[in-house]
Amino acid sequence: MASRRVHENNPQIIEVDVEEGRYEKSPRNNDNHLRLSNRMKQCGILVLFLVISIFLSVNHLQKDGKIENMILLKEEHGGERKEIIEEEEDKMKKTSEKEDNNTSQCTIWLGASSLKGHPGMGVYTTRDINAGSVVLHSGDGIAIPLYGIHHFSAVEGLPNKKARNDMMNVWSDYIWSGNKPDHISYQERGMSSYFPGYASLTNHNCILQSLRQRYIAPFYDDSLLNRYTDPGAGAFSYDKGRGNIVTRNVQAGEELFLNYGYCEHGEMHKGAEWADLSFMPEDFHEASTIIFDLLWKSLRVEGDKLVYDSSSKLPAADDNNNSNNKFVAQLLPKTGKELFEMRSYAKNIDELTWYLAQIKGLNHHDPEWIQSNGICLENFIPGKSTIHQAGNGGIAQFQIKDGEVIAPVPLLQIMDKDALTIYEQNSSSNQTLTDDLEWKEVGKQLLLNYCWGNPDSSLLLCPQTNVVLLNHCSNRTKECGLEGPNAIIRWASSGWHRSTQTWLNISLDEMAKETSGVLAFDVVALRDISPGEEIFIDYGVNWEHAWEEHVQNWQPPPIVSNSSYSLKESWISAKEANEEPEDVLEKLITGDLRKPFVHPYLFTGCQYARSGLDDHPIYNNNTEWEKLGDKVLIATYADDGQLYTKDRDIRYEFHSDHTYWPCHVLKKDSSPSAYTVRIIQSELEPELLPWEKNNLPRLLTNYSLEGIRFFVKPHKSDQHLTGGFRHPIGIPNDMFPDQWKKII
Repeated sequence: MASRRVHENNPQIIEVDVEEGRYEKSPRNNDNHLRLSNRMKQCGILVLFLVISIFLSVNHLQKDGKIENMILLKEEHGGERKEIIEEEEDKMKKTSEKEDNNTSQCTIWLGASSLKGHPGMGVYTTRDINAGSVVLHSGDGIAIPLYGIHHFSAVEGLPNKKARNDMMNVWSDYIWSGNKPDHISYQERGMSSYFPGYASLTNHNCILQSLRQRYIAPFYDDSLLNRYTDPGAGAFSYDKGRGNIVTRNVQAGEELFLNYGYCEHGEMHKGAEWADLSFMPEDFHEASTIIFDLLWKSLRVEGDKLVYDSSSKLPAADDNNNSNNKFVAQLLPKTGKELFEMRSYAKNIDELTWYLAQIKGLNHHDPEWIQSNGICLENFIPGKSTIHQAGNGGIAQFQIKDGEVIAPVPLLQIMDKDALTIYEQNSSSNQTLTDDLEWKEVGKQLLLNYCWGNPDSSLLLCPQTNVVLLNHCSNRTKECGLEGPNAIIRWASSGWHRSTQTWLNISLDEMAKETSGVLAFDVVALRDISPGEEIFIDYGVNWEHAWEEHVQNWQPPPIVSNSSYSLKESWISAKEANEEPEDVLEKLITGDLRKPFVHPYLFTGCQYARSGLDDHPIYNNNTEWEKLGDKVLIATYADDGQLYTKDRDIRYEFHSDHTYWPCHVLKKDSSPSAYTVRIIQSELEPELLPWEKNNLPRLLTNYSLEGIRFFVKPHKSDQHLTGGFRHPIGIPNDMFPDQWKKII
């Protein structure tokens, strides 16, 4: 885990390592020193051919020949990281290093990926970024919750199963089912998240990884609207996106990479078959080993020439050995000059592995190319919207000129909008998931509000960038002022997204065969936009009418109360409760070890981890523990809470998945900010513990307030409210191809 602190250059960025991965518990392999059993046998014939070819081409090279623009491998941090630096660095740099707080021009861009063989887009920097620095000057926008998108995927009879499966054929690489904070996991069983922005755009590379993602405070903000007074409650996401910190010094012109966790061939995770079609660390390391242990040892110096050593032994190829020769073969030198350059650049296998990943694995671009062929990703940042019911919005960070492209919008298609309909088993049915189920529609995924559609078509197009932050304003209602919206969408130009113009002439049947996004928008300025100004687009007449109808017919949810508590009159959000936890607990705890206060909206979670204490024999006997006195109850069933909080950084910013367990805070202890708590079996823990099986209390005394956090109860968030506003953004009729219409 990285340094646990608030980042000094941006207090919004909390430096907590989040396991890179778009899939739950994705394995990571950061060991580039892979063992290569039988590596000489695997490429014997190929190597023999290469040695002869190289021998014929290198005998004219001088032993100490100089190579122009020689690349020097520099070791940093104890040799654990290798970084390529140009010897003639001053000549090659196209932009000077900028301070992190310099917002005078865009430095983060979207462009064609530098990965060889990868046809998609990638994220670039046109400024040098030092290790530990933030990439953006703010966080990465929002996370959009997806309720039960995987939960019923294997259930026959689900009304929208085919539509949902078709959606996942495109979306599987972009939905995070793991590696998410516990406040998301607890909202609903099988909860997933979609992170438009860096999490959706940044490519994977095990060796050249340069980014780690961090949680951003505030992590969940349900304080912007009040469910009892605001019709917009639940109409936008309260979950924050992630911040990005660079893990090594990055030079201007580099593509930025995450590590998704797929670092070996054969890791055929469903939806990640692409991983077996890419270079892996084992390929670079095997090629490096062949070059060092065979090619270089098969050549010796005689005077000023390299000659083939006929006494060297070449292994025979083993056809029965399963290897990735096709990847390794692409990395081996094809000429004597290329081999000699490799020998000049690298002193050992590790340095050569890094060199091959950089030189053989990437197409290199300079900042000028990126600025000419890419589109800026940081023209606006998240901020509170000037429209009350809208929550957050996109706030211009730089001066934007009339007609300028504000943001690129690569899109992911959903061929049938019914994929976003949420169904549940009819409560009157006593059937199980293996029976024929009776289903009822209970709502729409919140994602619908962030996607574009047309009323005459089933197609939805959902953005992969932070344009999800841009709110509605029209010249009809002028919510944002007399001038109306200051931006508009159009189909992407052929400059950065060539496939869009082609797909506009192709049928939806053909589009349905694709397993990746094929379309894109540009967001274009309608007039000059100044820094600090909110950016608005027109969602369309249909959206506007739907919102007006929603506001007119909106009814607040039923008031939940008990004999001592009214949720409406004493409403407090989870965000506010976590800002003043001690004051809130003082009002809620009963002081009774047997009868906790049950809040209708919130529950408390405590940092907890399973240990041998959970298997103590005392938990094997089911006694009438409620009849015991407090002292006996504590002496029998309680452990010291300091075991779970002392000498640990237990702040929420740094928690790992599933480390908060539901708990009842029962009474205040004598020590400052310490409590007696009862741990409740976590639904996220797969195995029931003995005390849960036997209905016995798992008590902890002297438990630190810092380990306690308020969460929204499952299915109780504003996004779960019945009648919450759901409607796609409209694509203007004159933009929408006729062949896509009348397909609903």
